[in-house]
Amino acid sequence: MKEQQFEYSYDSEIAKEVRDIQKKYIMEDKNALDRMRLIDRKIENRARIVSVISGMMGTLVLGAGMSLILVWGGICFAIGIIVGLVGICIISAAYPIYRKTVTTLRKEHAEEINALAKKILR
Repeated sequence: MKEQQFEYSYDSEIAKEVRDIQKKYIMEDKNALDRMRLIDRKIENRARIVSVISGMMGTLVLGAGMSLILVWGGICFAIGIIVGLVGICIISAAYPIYRKTVTTLRKEHAEEINALAKKILR
């Protein structure tokens, strides 16, 4: 009867290839973290866009009020002051709009974020 022997040969290129293939299957937790970062970034960006748009709209309304005051004067003076104050109110509301949008979007995505966090921290 022949003896069975185990032969082992080590090749660094093979080991590197094996590690590269293994990384493809281990990256699940990293992908979950990347997904969490993506969701968080998306929430922040959406809220930022909404608040910037509201701030720009307020700036335009304020500019319209200033135009009414400076260009036409007379009866438009009082209307210009009112329109300018409305613009200032809209500009002042930009940050609270940002906070409210972030809070709302975080509530919408809380379940997914918590599931990903549990997946990462297990």
